[in-house]
Amino acid sequence: MIDLIQTVKRLRANQGVSDERFDMVYPDPIHRLSTAHWTPVRVARRAAELLVTKPGTKVLDVGSGSGKFCIIGALPTEGVFTGIEQRDYLVELSRSLAQRFLIERAHFIHGNMMGLDWSEYDSFYLYNPFVENMYDEASQIDNDVAQTWFCYEKYVHTVRRKLLQAPAGTRVVTYHGFGGDFPPGYSCVLREPIGSDKLDVWVKD
Repeated sequence: MIDLIQTVKRLRANQGVSDERFDMVYPDPIHRLSTAHWTPVRVARRAAELLVTKPGTKVLDVGSGSGKFCIIGALPTEGVFTGIEQRDYLVELSRSLAQRFLIERAHFIHGNMMGLDWSEYDSFYLYNPFVENMYDEASQIDNDVAQTWFCYEKYVHTVRRKLLQAPAGTRVVTYHGFGGDFPPGYSCVLREPIGSDKLDVWVKD
């Protein structure tokens, strides 16, 4: 427990923490999925910095999984992070970790991003959230959520539509993209290599 408390303290102070150390907060089955499915600590810290432009910036993580990005993002920044995830057991795990470590600005919603009102948020984080639809069964998190090519195309189309409807000034950070092209009106203002890919920052004109 002491190591985990120290990990949280280091993140609050915006100090480096290894993925191996952070992932100790998760039970073994979730821990083992980290390399393939959850945002690396260094990437999460940098993405959060790029998304939070002022105190109270509301950030939505689409497909938040274990909650790793929102938890890490909320610790050193003054943003308010919300993750939406279809798997209820991952949402409950994320909520319990946020409560356990007194992280008041990390929230988690059980549901599908298609039915969520995106107008409540200022910025969006997309870590290729629909690519699991393209994986073979052995590489998927579980069989609890339908994974099909049709779902992939539907979700990518929905993201483009919701971003098109967003107001000027909306910021989006992608890591490994999101599966489609950005709608008209967005400019890529930064492309920064990090981890196994790059962070792209898009701003609506």
